[in-house]
Parts: sequence; C-alpha cells; structure tokens
Amino acid sequence: MKETSQIRKSLHKPYWYDKTNYSHVSNYDFILTSLTFPFIACLVLVLFYSVWPLFILVATVVLAIISYKLYNNFYYRYYRLIKRTEQRGSNKKQYYVVQTCLSSKKLEVFLIKKRVKWKDVESGSKESMEAFFDQKTIEKKVDEILLSPIKKAILKPKFIHKFREKNNILKAETNTSKHFLYLLLPVLLFGLAWYSPQPFYTIGVVILSLIIVYVFYTKNTSRFLRVVEKRVHQGRYEKTSYHIQSFISKKSINEITHKKNIKWTDHYPEEFKNDVYREEVEAFFDRKTTEIEVIDDVL
Repeated sequence: MKETSQIRKSLHKPYWYDKTNYSHVSNYDFILTSLTFPFIACLVLVLFYSVWPLFILVATVVLAIISYKLYNNFYYRYYRLIKRTEQRGSNKKQYYVVQTCLSSKKLEVFLIKKRVKWKDVESGSKESMEAFFDQKTIEKKVDEILLSPIKKAILKPKFIHKFREKNNILKAETNTSKHFLYLLLPVLLFGLAWYSPQPFYTIGVVILSLIIVYVFYTKNTSRFLRVVEKRVHQGRYEKTSYHIQSFISKKSINEITHKKNIKWTDHYPEEFKNDVYREEVEAFFDRKTTEIEVIDDVL
C-alpha cells in the first residue's frame, strides 16, 4: 500500500451534525426515541413515589452531554488519501481510498506519529476520491445566483414552520420531537391534575396560554420564496445545485425585496431530498407562489 503525503485535519468536529445528511437525522431519531420511555417512566415514579428517579435520569443525560462536548473539543478528526494495490496471482487491482482517524494530537504533532489506526471511509477512482478528500478538509466557497424574483407563498406558515426555519431544523427532526411531546403531554397534564387543588382550572389555563401564544406568534406572518443556483468550490470538489430558499417575516414583499442581509434558509420539501434539476425546482416554486385561476363556464 503506497501512501501519499496528503494528511489533513477535518473541517468539522469528530462527531458533528449535518442537517443535510439524512442518516444523521435517523441517529437523532434513535436518541430521542430511546429517551422517551425512561423519561416518562421516571415522571410516573415521581408522581407516585419520589423525585430521585427523575433526578438520576437528568443527571445522567447532563453528564453524557458534558462528556460528549469535552471529547469533541479535545479530539480531532484527520483524513488521508492513499492509493491501494490488491494483487492476487497475476491479477492486480489499483484504486484510491480516503481514510480517517481520531487523535488528541494537533496536526504538527500528529504527522510525526508512526503507529496510527486508520479506518476506510470511501473508495473509488482517483478523481472522485480527490474531490471527496477536499470536500472533507477544505473550507467551502459558495456562490449564489438568484434565478427568480422574490414571491410570497400562497399558504401562510404555521407555528412549527417558523420554529423550524428560525432554528434550521428539518421536518424529520420535528416529527420525532412531536411524537415525544405527544407521549409526554398526558403525563404532564396528569401531574398538574394530581398536585393542583383546582386541576381543571390549571389545565384550562395551560391550554389557553398555548393557544394565545400560537395565534399571536403566527399572526400576519408570510413566507417569501426565491430560487437560487448554488456553486460550491472546495479544492478539487465542485458542485452546482438548485434550491428554493425561504424567509418568514411580518414585513411586506416590497420591504423584503429591498432589504439587505436577509438570512435565507434552504427550503427542503419532502420531494427534494436528493439533487434535482432546475426545471423541477422552478416548477415547485411556481406551484407554491401562483394562485390557480378557476373559470367556470355555464353550459
């Protein structure tokens, strides 16, 4: 196995969360689902017995988060690109491999280390692996080209839409969180009823407060959409893609059009999980921003 001199530090922390990577969303789903039933069981025990089970669970979760943060800050991820040769008798096969490893050493010290346990990440042709290697280790430069005017969406955004967009959260993540809350809500309401001297009054106040917040938080807001072409450059990695971008605001379309430094968010409808053509994006944009004109002829 012939090694090249290309060893670089990753752009990201050893364990990072990519909102465009749907396998990462499934990991989030697994973690939240795993916590659901222990958390509800602890709340039930709190209602009938003692507060200690909940305290132990919360302390465990907090310690796990702190340990994760410390590990992520003290360790680095490195990548290298190698050419691998496999020979069986007279048959010889050559291909390129991107490998990764974790280390607590900084790059200048890490390069001196002799014994390093590398793990294969991807393999393929020289061109594809060079592009993949640069994608993981070189800061990206993104050029955005506006392809459409800014238009107001036909449908008003809901509370959950605004929350997702403001925090850059995918729909799959909020779906999992909603399931968690649906399971948790009856337990919380039962707890209020159990400890409150006026249970129905307390539950009514909580529900009414949620409704008021929901109505006023989403009132008079509109979703504005636009189509852009993104050109990403990272060394030998280049990619051109088309996106619908969204911005939720109470401002008028004239204010949005002339306003600078707006933080547009890539809009991910269900049908756009993978790369799409420009025509598909523009067609979806027209469906979301153009009212259907209906003409009825009396026969």
